[in-house]
Amino acid sequence: MYSSFFLKFKTKDSFLSLKEDKEIIFALLNGGSPDDFGILVKKYEKLVFRILHKFFYFKDRSMIEDAAQEVFMTIYEKLDRYNPDYSFLNWLYTLTVNKAKKLLRKEKIKNFFPLFEEIVETEEKKGNLEEEEIKLWLWKEIKTLPVKYQIILVLYYTENLSTTEIAEIMEESENTVKSKLKRAREKLKISLSENERWKLFFE
Repeated sequence: MYSSFFLKFKTKDSFLSLKEDKEIIFALLNGGSPDDFGILVKKYEKLVFRILHKFFYFKDRSMIEDAAQEVFMTIYEKLDRYNPDYSFLNWLYTLTVNKAKKLLRKEKIKNFFPLFEEIVETEEKKGNLEEEEIKLWLWKEIKTLPVKYQIILVLYYTENLSTTEIAEIMEESENTVKSKLKRAREKLKISLSENERWKLFFE
């Protein structure tokens, strides 16, 4: 499933609680064992895969696994750039999101995120539509949204991050994040309201 680069850093669950993230990084930067990096891989691989999967909802699993591997390769190569004054988790989010951005722009594909209820603000009008059917329709409508809006919406709605946390990850001001979040909702609502299939939800 993973390349030899990724596999050589695998470690056992029993090691996960022995060291804090910053301790592991400090050890690696001072001649520590590659096994130390394996602790980070094991601890965060599911998180990285989950984030990437949300951006590439309909893509092949192997593509997402390759992207996750590249994220960890980048982390390993850039450990000396990590600022210990900040959360390692947020740095991980930043590198993962940056990878998603590159792939989205390269392949020009978009993904679904669960905004239906907030945008429509009604349960009754959903009728007998199944959740997966609504997801598919919504995905088809938002696939033309700019990548910058996708990123913020996914982090906010599916990762449940605050605008403060997103601002740190995106390296933007919190006001900028709030503005983009508002604009993304507005653009999607307009797009949906102009589509015959969705009109009844806005009447």
